Amino acid sequence: MLNRRQKMTLGLYMLTLVPALFFDDLGPVLSITGAVGGSCLAYIGPGLVYIGVNSKLFLKWSDNLISSRHRKPLWWYAFGFPIWCTIAERASLGLDERLAGKKVAEIDLEESSQLSNSAIEEEMAQPTTNDFLVALFFVVFGVIALVAGIGTNIYVQLNPVDRVVLHHNPMRVVGYIILNETKTKSSYVSYVNQC
Repeated sequence: MLNRRQKMTLGLYMLTLVPALFFDDLGPVLSITGAVGGSCLAYIGPGLVYIGVNSKLFLKWSDNLISSRHRKPLWWYAFGFPIWCTIAERASLGLDERLAGKKVAEIDLEESSQLSNSAIEEEMAQPTTNDFLVALFFVVFGVIALVAGIGTNIYVQLNPVDRVVLHHNPMRVVGYIILNETKTKSSYVSYVNQC
């Protein structure tokens, strides 16, 4: 039986290899893999980990946002707070289960007395509203980047581009885009000659 980490690894491995079945060229496969991996590792993962590690404080913060109201306002749903709270609740339960299975280590009083109070306070800094907003932004931006990365790859595969040598000239790149929009080579040639 596979544990959670092995299932996640196998799932991500399959997610990156499945596009190879549909494309003859390795470029789109690597591009899709980069879009998925980059978005998950750079944005989605860190944001979710931050919300998960600070899940109890996140739930308290989100409850304080609507504590005076009996009904949840429309912005609560528009900004996806039901999703964020569900993620935080699941993370809180998982964290409690994992910590319950750990043994408590003995504390060396001599070593702990050498730590200064400011160092302890600095280590135990509570997340602020801005910290939670940045974590939420990371997740949302990562999902948008993921969808955009996969979407552009699918678009390029469904709409093949005419192969034209551009010679690293930015104006020819603009002309190349115009050629693809107008689908006439004469307009492209006249545009490049004007540059």
